[in-house]
Amino acid sequence: MRQKRIETQEAKRETATAKLMVEGIVKKERRPKGFFTKMKDDELIEYAKDVIMEKKIGGRKELRNADHGLDKALRIRSLLGKAGFERKRREYRNWASMSDEDIVEYAKKFILEKSISGREDLNKADNGLHHALRQRKLLGKVGLDMKRRDFASMKDETLVEYTKELMKKKGISGRNELENVDHGLYQALRKRSLLCKIALKNKNGGHRDWKSIGDNKLVEYAIEFMKEKGIEGRNELEKMNEGLYRVLWRRGLLEKVGFENVQRDWKSMDDSQLVEYTKKYMKEKVISGRAKLRNLDEGLYSVLLRRNLLTLVFSYIENSKQQSLERDLLFGLRQAPEAMEKFGEGK
Repeated sequence: MRQKRIETQEAKRETATAKLMVEGIVKKERRPKGFFTKMKDDELIEYAKDVIMEKKIGGRKELRNADHGLDKALRIRSLLGKAGFERKRREYRNWASMSDEDIVEYAKKFILEKSISGREDLNKADNGLHHALRQRKLLGKVGLDMKRRDFASMKDETLVEYTKELMKKKGISGRNELENVDHGLYQALRKRSLLCKIALKNKNGGHRDWKSIGDNKLVEYAIEFMKEKGIEGRNELEKMNEGLYRVLWRRGLLEKVGFENVQRDWKSMDDSQLVEYTKKYMKEKVISGRAKLRNLDEGLYSVLLRRNLLTLVFSYIENSKQQSLERDLLFGLRQAPEAMEKFGEGK
């Protein structure tokens, strides 16, 4: 049974192969073992040329796909080039062996051929040539002079207008983009504190170039930010915008934005004094919960937590809430009979 099955499988395989050969899919025959090893280099090259011509093979990849064995034999002996497949290598330019005149002449032809108009275009088209010219300081001699701009002679308004035109032309929207495109211009703007006068988006939203902003503008910005976000305390500002808070703190500007620098000696207060102080503070700031107290005054909150006084401080609020509920309930009960009478009359 087993022998029959093997014979049947072989017959099916032979039939399928014959069909493929008729359709032109299978064209190559099996070569005997050591077929290529017995050949000399000249014989192998001649054989390869015949196969390439017969199968109309146009490149190394086609040869590998059409006849992997032949391709491997030629590759091992480094005969692919002699068989008609020279590898197309990029032209190797030895800039060190070229004189300044030769490299300038070569660069001018290349620039004309590629229609290059600027240094940046040359760098993108041929980084090696650009680097060689830049090292030898020959970029000016090939017609790519650096445009020197005297920022010192420009007034602030002129410099801002110039920057806006450049940004519009280059499609620049962020500070990092401007610095990458024109580092010199960016530094000139930063030194004069003019970056804030140009609508520039920051890379990571919260990060700003605080160094370029003066104290008065920083205070104005901070007050507007706090008003917009409804910030009342230092801790809220620090959590909402840590960078702004730290800059204000380093420059000693926290008092100017409305945060009094009150030094409180908690150690000199006993528990009852601390609780009374906290109650007054909470009433003044309309604080009804622990979270708000912590956000507005983390120092006071920490002292209360260490002395286990938070429960005592907030107990009066809970009592007040309870009393308020009781008053509302009593008022409701008093009004109930009148409501019931009106309800009965309505029926």
